[in-house]
Amino acid sequence: LLLPGLAVLCRDWPVLQAVVTIPLLLLLSYLGCATVFPESIRWLLATRQIPQAKRALQDFSSRNGVSLSDEVYPSENLLSEIDVVYTEDFQPRFHNVCELVKTRVIWKNCLILGFTGFIGTGIQYCFTRNLLSYHPHFYFSYFLRVLSGGLACVLLCVTANHFGRRAVLLLSSIVTGMASLLLLALTQYLMDGLVLALSIVGLLSSQAVAMLSVFFASEVIPTVIRGAALGLILAAGCVGKAASWLMELQNNGGYFLHHV
Repeated sequence: LLLPGLAVLCRDWPVLQAVVTIPLLLLLSYLGCATVFPESIRWLLATRQIPQAKRALQDFSSRNGVSLSDEVYPSENLLSEIDVVYTEDFQPRFHNVCELVKTRVIWKNCLILGFTGFIGTGIQYCFTRNLLSYHPHFYFSYFLRVLSGGLACVLLCVTANHFGRRAVLLLSSIVTGMASLLLLALTQYLMDGLVLALSIVGLLSSQAVAMLSVFFASEVIPTVIRGAALGLILAAGCVGKAASWLMELQNNGGYFLHHV
């Protein structure tokens, strides 16, 4: 929601690009300042990096004022349990995303969630295009997607924990497909109010599909390869977003450099 305001203040797109990019440079502190973005202890234990996991636990305990080395119960503290489970013979073991091919279920989950993320983001243009005739303002489509995304996130918070993530994802996908098929086949026969309602419902459900695909993937993918697999699913969603803008450019006619 802040991006259009920044665009009005900056006016020139190179300045806007610089204003948006400069804050992202703060993420470089992840490489040099481990206290700002500490590594996940669960990932360190899953990859058998025991000394790093102990240092992270001690760092967290010192910040929170908790002592991990209780003198009264020395054998029951957390560090002692780690020493018992992970002996000195354990060596660090790292995994890569290519190992998904050897699994029977995980790669199918990644493929399904990547496909739903791609469809959920790519089909949003079709619903937004039907709404432009009601309000052809320059920022209308942008604000519409942002507001529908916020509303979809609220609906997911209310329904996902109650009905389950799998059921909500399946229902959102069905609603998105049905709305798209009805608009594709019967737009010229439907009343304007029904077209508007189907477009809004389809946009809302497609936003829910895209977001829930990412949330669901962050839960079902194992810790050791979660970062790489989740990155692939997010990349599929970005490809869907790029496809929507390419379709808009094709519908407007002309080449990319001509529009620039």
